[in-house]
Amino acid sequence: MTRTLERDDLVSYFLFLSVAKSSCESPGEVENGFFTLVANQTENTNTSYYEQTTLVFDCHDNYHLDNDSHRVISCLSDGHWDNPFPRCTMVKEVTRSDWIEDG
Repeated sequence: MTRTLERDDLVSYFLFLSVAKSSCESPGEVENGFFTLVANQTENTNTSYYEQTTLVFDCHDNYHLDNDSHRVISCLSDGHWDNPFPRCTMVKEVTRSDWIEDG
């Protein structure tokens, strides 16, 4: 049996779409680091982060954020993060030979 949508059905459907929140994907486990939620903490789940959610990233000892990484990212209304997920890389140990010039 086929049902024809009535005007009220369509209005309800469009109202639902207009109030539905976009969600951004979870960053998952941060290799050699972690993140902290600093906004909209009560509305998020382990897998979805909603518009205006802000995450602050940091790295474990002996690691630092890559030069091109942003420490703070926010979920936008289109369901995307405003910047890519940060990456933590190992801090290079500086040795005496690094300071000595060849020659």
